[in-house]
Amino acid sequence: MRRLIAPVVIALLIGVGGCSSEPATRVLFVGNSYTFYNDMPDMFEDLAEASGLDVEIGMEAPGGWWLRDHADSEQTLDNIGTGDWDFVVLQEQSQLTAVRDLANIETWPAAKTLANATWRAGGDVILFMTWAHELGSSEIGHANYESMQTAVGGTYEALAESLDAAIAPVGAAWWLARESGQAVLYQADGSHPTKEGSYLAAAVLASAVLGVPLEEIDEKLGLDDDTAKRLREYAHQAVSGTRPWSG
Repeated sequence: MRRLIAPVVIALLIGVGGCSSEPATRVLFVGNSYTFYNDMPDMFEDLAEASGLDVEIGMEAPGGWWLRDHADSEQTLDNIGTGDWDFVVLQEQSQLTAVRDLANIETWPAAKTLANATWRAGGDVILFMTWAHELGSSEIGHANYESMQTAVGGTYEALAESLDAAIAPVGAAWWLARESGQAVLYQADGSHPTKEGSYLAAAVLASAVLGVPLEEIDEKLGLDDDTAKRLREYAHQAVSGTRPWSG
């Protein structure tokens, strides 16, 4: 199994400001609508390029898919195996990781299949920790956001330990942004992200995967200056280790 390369080493390998002749870092996103809404992978690429990094992205993200669907998909497995990806980002269905027993049955084996395919191809695995629904999900036992996010975060952390993989803690950054009362993160359905929400996810991923120095860039991607800066600050705090549900 390949261990995760430290972000600072990545920066040295791929260069800053386009000065290096090294090939671009290639990142494949595997997930569903939480990944593709608002072209989030493109936001990720733009934030990376704003810091001088050369990145190429790919995506396998049909709406509603579980990691189980990807683990059974010849297309996804072939893309992982032949795409020469440096990193593969895995994002599970939004409710599944909030039910640990179900995640143990469904998420664990699927994630292991996808991780093994990634490692065989020479890449590293990143787990995209998702956010909880705005009002929780009572049908699966979570009456509010905090309950659901605590469960989701715990499942991703346990899975990361099991796989010896890294986490992009989008859910932690989401909690911080919600607490501020200054971010509009949810669409009307209380689940999918607004542009602000996708920007926050992209910022966390850019920092966690590539080591993008969020405090040093000013790429707004159409948001106003203050909003983009605040979201980058929440992303930085989460990647630095803040877990609000831990007290």
